[in-house]
Amino acid sequence: MEYEDSIYPVSVWIGVADEDFREYVNQDEYGVRCGFCQDIGQLYDIDFTSIYMAGEILPVEKLIEEVSFSEYFESELIEQCHSLGITEGNACISIMRETFSFSHDKNFSGLHFIGVFEFSMAEYRKLL
Repeated sequence: MEYEDSIYPVSVWIGVADEDFREYVNQDEYGVRCGFCQDIGQLYDIDFTSIYMAGEILPVEKLIEEVSFSEYFESELIEQCHSLGITEGNACISIMRETFSFSHDKNFSGLHFIGVFEFSMAEYRKLL
């Protein structure tokens, strides 16, 4: 299989979403006018994107459970969040197979770009 040994980037945003977050990420309705799409400079591939909004503020350690494949880079992700002063949130976005680079203080409807982390398909297959 061609992807068996591949290492994929996973770009992650976490924070406290503002009241317009659902519209901000609504690519289905707004297409290229979607606020998040404009902020990242492209449409996102729904097959490789996870968007999650909790009903309450959660510690980052709990919230990242909703970040795709975060178990493979959990400690690195938590450490990066804490170094940015982010200890809690209610929303996260992760996009696999895309590498983005933004200032950490850029506001994405209440979320902040945390960084790009690596996910190994070989490690994933070991668990199957």
